[in-house]
Amino acid sequence: MLTKNMKKWKMKHCWDILKGAQKWKSWKQKQGTTSAEDSTMDARPIGQHQAKAQERANKRQRKDKGRAIELEEQELQLTQEQNLLERERVAQLKRITFNSQRMSDNAAMSVGMTNMAAFQRAYYERMHERIFKRTEREEEEEERERENVGVGETVEEETAEDDNQIQEANEIQGISE
Repeated sequence: MLTKNMKKWKMKHCWDILKGAQKWKSWKQKQGTTSAEDSTMDARPIGQHQAKAQERANKRQRKDKGRAIELEEQELQLTQEQNLLERERVAQLKRITFNSQRMSDNAAMSVGMTNMAAFQRAYYERMHERIFKRTEREEEEEERERENVGVGETVEEETAEDDNQIQEANEIQGISE
């Protein structure tokens, strides 16, 4: 029903195509002119601007996750390196302690007891017994380690190196064998 002031709308064929589009349905809802058919439609799809913003946010999240994983890997590697260094340090301290013990044992064993008083002789004899027992215990432990680990040459090389260090220390102290 057209009135005198109203003209026929020239774009009716466009409206017939577009009136079912989500954009117009959401506009109708805002205007309060919705029908039962309009309310069953899904929400309006996101626009190009929002889609790009969402894509950038997703890229940022993936990049952040990648960085987090990379940082965790670096942290794990550093922890492993620190553990290795700590084990090496402990092993070095054990070798140093062992070598210093061996040097003091050699010094005690090389003391001549012929001209000593009886109480001094008794002291050094007890010390010699302790050294023999400890040495036997250490040899048994080394033997068990060789059997368990199978590191024959490495242990022999370290023993030879230890003997050289003991000999050098004895020479410095003026003790001869």
